[in-house]
Amino acid sequence: MANDQHETATGLNVARYFVEHRHISWVLFVGVLAWGVGAYQAMPKRKDPDIPVRQVAVVTPWPGQSAERVEQLVTRKIEEKLAQNIKVSEIKSRSRAGLSVVYAEVDDRVTDTAKEFDDIKIKLDSLTDLPQGAGPVQYIKEFGETSALMLTVASPRADGAQLELLAKAVEEKIDPGSVNIVLCGTGALDHSFLREAAELMSRQIRAHLQITPTLPDGNGFVLITGIPAGADLPRAIARLWDGLPQRADLHPDVWDPIVIVPGSRVREALRENAGAKYSYRELDDFTERIERAVRGTPEVSRVTRVGLLEEQVELLYSQDRIAGYGIVPGAIPATLEKRNTTIPAGTLNTGGRSIELEQTNEFRTLKDIDYGCWPGRQRNSVVLARSGNRSPRLPAPCAFSFFLYAKGRERLAPRACRHGIGGNA
Repeated sequence: MANDQHETATGLNVARYFVEHRHISWVLFVGVLAWGVGAYQAMPKRKDPDIPVRQVAVVTPWPGQSAERVEQLVTRKIEEKLAQNIKVSEIKSRSRAGLSVVYAEVDDRVTDTAKEFDDIKIKLDSLTDLPQGAGPVQYIKEFGETSALMLTVASPRADGAQLELLAKAVEEKIDPGSVNIVLCGTGALDHSFLREAAELMSRQIRAHLQITPTLPDGNGFVLITGIPAGADLPRAIARLWDGLPQRADLHPDVWDPIVIVPGSRVREALRENAGAKYSYRELDDFTERIERAVRGTPEVSRVTRVGLLEEQVELLYSQDRIAGYGIVPGAIPATLEKRNTTIPAGTLNTGGRSIELEQTNEFRTLKDIDYGCWPGRQRNSVVLARSGNRSPRLPAPCAFSFFLYAKGRERLAPRACRHGIGGNA
């Protein structure tokens, strides 16, 4: 017992020390508590924590080549370019027949990986000695980006005043004694698209059902009439429509055929089989507005829209007609390319001021192509392809039939134009 008291008196007893010095105990307690609160506030609390990605991939196709040739002539050159960055810690590659894939990983001590990724991209852009046919080089660095939110925009069925006006116009044109097929579309669709779809459908009916229908035109629709009633005719029409050989060439805003049998109500048939209320151009505008609004939020790093159609114009012409007027087919795309030039026009210094000159021959609308000039047969002569009367300063008349297809904002929207001089084409 005496020995225990002696050890207590002479040794260090932590519990006794803090009991005897309570002010030190309280200071340490408050300090530890503040430390814990600060650590809790600084703790990351994201649902999708930011995990830095340190790996990039370089994918290079070379079709028709063996894995050995891809390894020697493509993969090794890419590896040499990646190794020029001193922050790259590891390089892996995989060469297969017609494809090279190279992976590079940045050192873990690097904090700003984006800077190193940009440096690697610059070095890859300087790679100019790849064999012919190899490429393009695809640089992928977005491994860590995940889609946190996906929005789908779809058009509802047409309804309301649009269907009421259409039904009233169809009722005035239908043949009450036969089956009527209505072909219409979304929005202000050019009538030539509906006529094209009706003619294709009419050929299918004539070939499979041995019936020769008539095609009366209406305001915003085309009817196919003169078809006798049948037991399973609506399904047969649907199968013929799905099996059209040129279905992909039709305007996407054209609705599926609406079959109106004798005795049925036109409004009910249109309401049950109505197509989309909004066109692809309108959906494109809607999604573009959503994209701009979402991109403005600080939490969003990147917004991507999918399902869009690229905008382009296709010109279909008659080989016999352009040959008759001495126009070389290769001159047509060459002439169009010269109009859409981006070469600077220079500056004009006058009166002590410098004026920037800008070219004004760019195609800005589809109507600008209506007034295109093409080199003619005779030397120093041109042929003006447009609608209207003959110009006295131009040579003999020329006639074309151009069908302009605008993809993207027009949702594969062709516009038929008649071009000619000295009369209709």
